[in-house]
Amino acid sequence: MSHKVRMKIIDYLSTHSFLHLATITPEGEPCAHTVRYVSEGPNIYFMSDQETTKVKNILARPRIAFTVDEDCPDPRQIQGVQVKGTAGIVTDEKEKERIRELFFQKFPKLKDINPTPGEVIVRINPLTGNYLDNTYALDFIEHTFFPNMEE
Repeated sequence: MSHKVRMKIIDYLSTHSFLHLATITPEGEPCAHTVRYVSEGPNIYFMSDQETTKVKNILARPRIAFTVDEDCPDPRQIQGVQVKGTAGIVTDEKEKERIRELFFQKFPKLKDINPTPGEVIVRINPLTGNYLDNTYALDFIEHTFFPNMEE
C-alpha cells in the first residue's frame, strides 16, 4: 500500500504509549497483554521480565498481533492501528542501550526504576498494518505492508 498509509501508522504509533498485544501460548491458545511501548519508525519495543507469559509465548511462537487505539464512545471518532508481525528479544547491547534511552525520553519516571536481572527488551517487527479512521468515513480502513523495514 502507499507510503502515505505507512506514515500514518508510524505517526499514530509515535503518539501513543500502550498497546494491546496478542501472543500465542505454546499450546496454541491466544493470550492478550497490555504493554507500554516506544516506537522507532515502524519498529516497536517494550521491556518485560524474561519470565512473563508474554515473553515465554514470544520465545515459543514469535508471531504476534497488536492494536493501538482510543477509548472512544462515539463510533464516528474511532481511530487506531492494527498490526501483525513477529517479535523477538533484542540481544545487541548498543541497541538495548539506545532503546532504554528512548524509554527514558518518553517515560522519564522509568529512570527511577532499577532494571530487574531478568529484564529483556522485545522488538516487534511489523509485517502488515491497518490504519482505521472513522473520522474520515465510517469503517474507513487503509492497509499497508512493511516489506522493507529500512525504508
